[in-house]
Amino acid sequence: MEASPTTDEGMLSKMRSQIVSEASLARVARHLELGPVLRLGKGEDASGGRERDSLLADTFEAVLAAVYLDGGLKAARGVIQHLGLLPAGGLEAGDARFSALIERDAKSRLQELCQSLGYGAPTYDCLGSSGPDHKRCFTMALYVAGIEVIRAEGATKKEATQEAARALLLKGADCESLALYLEERGLKPSTRTARAKQAKARERALTKE
Repeated sequence: MEASPTTDEGMLSKMRSQIVSEASLARVARHLELGPVLRLGKGEDASGGRERDSLLADTFEAVLAAVYLDGGLKAARGVIQHLGLLPAGGLEAGDARFSALIERDAKSRLQELCQSLGYGAPTYDCLGSSGPDHKRCFTMALYVAGIEVIRAEGATKKEATQEAARALLLKGADCESLALYLEERGLKPSTRTARAKQAKARERALTKE
């Protein structure tokens, strides 16, 4: 709240959830290359533990706790800002960095858009995996209203899910453009408001042509 005094509590809550999310902390741990230095049992190591989000996130939390115990809050805050988890100088709702942070969780953002269009929450299905145990690659299919619309891959099921959501958001980052893309895939929104958004997106696309 001190860093973003004009931002409402709801947005601050979203920002906090993104900063401390398992996926976010695991990304930082990979950036710091913490996986290779973990001391793991043979079974955990063989099953890909060094790339598991939960272990990487816990490891980074332990490192940050050590920084805090050794240097205090100021040192810990400096590490957090240096690693880009929270930009120095704070964030405000109109700041592009704030929007990027809030929308980092592509799955949640996509769910909001799909629900606003009357489709309900998207669903995901793991179609399989490939590669050796220490470097698995998972393929995830994303469904909207029961229809598969896109696929993506990731090192874990969670990462593949986020990548699938992110890939669909690249097709439509707002309600109107997403509605238009899904219409092309044979999906029609079920609410009057959603149909109006789809019609507006179609009209805008025709204008551009």
